[in-house]
Amino acid sequence: MSMKEKNSIRTRLHRLGFSLLKRESNYLDRQRQWLLVCFAVMLSLGILSNILGLSGAFDPFFTASNIVFLIVVVSSFAAYLLGKIGVVKGIAFLAVATQVFIGMDILYSAFVPTLKDNTMVILINMLILAGNMFFSLAAYQARLTRWLVGIALGVYLVCVIVTGNESLRNYFFMLMLVMLFISLLSLGIARNGEYLVNANKILQREEEELLQVLRINKKQIKAYVALAKEKHDVKLTEHLLDLLGEASQKNVIDNVLQYIQTRELSKQNLERVFPELSSSEREICYLILQNKKLSEICVLLNKTESNITTQRGNIRKKLGMNPSDNLQKVLEKRIRE
Repeated sequence: MSMKEKNSIRTRLHRLGFSLLKRESNYLDRQRQWLLVCFAVMLSLGILSNILGLSGAFDPFFTASNIVFLIVVVSSFAAYLLGKIGVVKGIAFLAVATQVFIGMDILYSAFVPTLKDNTMVILINMLILAGNMFFSLAAYQARLTRWLVGIALGVYLVCVIVTGNESLRNYFFMLMLVMLFISLLSLGIARNGEYLVNANKILQREEEELLQVLRINKKQIKAYVALAKEKHDVKLTEHLLDLLGEASQKNVIDNVLQYIQTRELSKQNLERVFPELSSSEREICYLILQNKKLSEICVLLNKTESNITTQRGNIRKKLGMNPSDNLQKVLEKRIRE
């Protein structure tokens, strides 16, 4: 196989993986997707390390159960990648499988007292169950989390009864408090998750309605914003106008031309009526005649309030106005004459 063919295959695989992992549309599901991928990878590595005899408690039962567990994890993750199940179901399958298989290992340790360090095995596996519950919490799965809490408590209670181990019995109350805390967290998580989902749906619906009313797409909106936000060179301006589409482009250009023509005619008229004023003073008069407030004039002309106030005073002085005269009314009267 040539280098070119290898690169082609690598590119296709990369695109396939990218497309599979970019399927989720909203932020919450993308977060769940990230958790699902990380958890599936960590579970697979942890299970493999035990099967290969690298880490954990070693027993034929553990090896057999972990092989089945690994098959379930890989199958569930593959089903998600292939689009057979959604991200929420994928999380549920992994979480329930983890709780069930690790729970079986804990019960086996309790019923087989000859197992080396069985108390330690039980406690370590309970920590794994707790981590599994926090995985479910982080994925905003409140009901699933409470089910996982129930399974963990049931398994630990059986261990305490079967083994009669004093250490396990002493930790039972502490474990109950932790599980109760996780259950309470799940209630808050449920409300937050529901709020985020609803808020996201409302935003998407409003965005779709707005785009439908305006009859434009997101690229066109970005083009409008880019045109309005700052100056661009000719090439970029042409590109942005092309994004608007032919009809919208024509409307924008026609409206701007009409506005410029009207503005120039108004300026010429003001120059004829108020020859004694400077160009900057006539600019202020033009805005006053449009009922613009002082703050608006400052923004439009990019000047300070004190500067505009001084120029207004100069205008009044040049027009021979009395202090009690209304500047706008005087300007309107001169225009009509």
